[in-house]
Amino acid sequence: MKKILLFGLLNLLFSICYSQKKADSIKIRYYPGDTYLYTLHGEVLSTQELKTALKVDPEARYQVAVFDEYRTYTYIFSIAGGFLIGYQLGTLLAGKNQPNWIIAGAGGGMIILATPFSINAKKHLKKAISLYNSNLTETNVNRKRINLGLNPSGISINFHF
Repeated sequence: MKKILLFGLLNLLFSICYSQKKADSIKIRYYPGDTYLYTLHGEVLSTQELKTALKVDPEARYQVAVFDEYRTYTYIFSIAGGFLIGYQLGTLLAGKNQPNWIIAGAGGGMIILATPFSINAKKHLKKAISLYNSNLTETNVNRKRINLGLNPSGISINFHF
């Protein structure tokens, strides 16, 4: 009888310890050259996988949407500015016509304009990751709900913890 009681007590202790375990968070590693690597459970995530993982949390989902918007603006201005500069440099190297440096300057301006959008996109992605990581304990351990509902025999109260 003592062995069964001891086994039950140890089982209860280990199940409580396991239930309080915090879920794995997303980690950010920065490498020189403005490169970020995102890892979850020790595996490197692509941007699409990262966005899918972050969409579980509603606050993080909003920040990911803002990140996508800023990243789109960054791509538009960067590609357009690079095209304007590259076309003028191509004209110079081909020696066909005199390049229009005003257009090349406008391209440089577009690339400079893309920089704040890129910075804001990174800030929103980092904020989404921090929101996701901060809400891990709330969603996995401390979340308690009481629901009132109807069932075939009358009114029911459901406790979720």
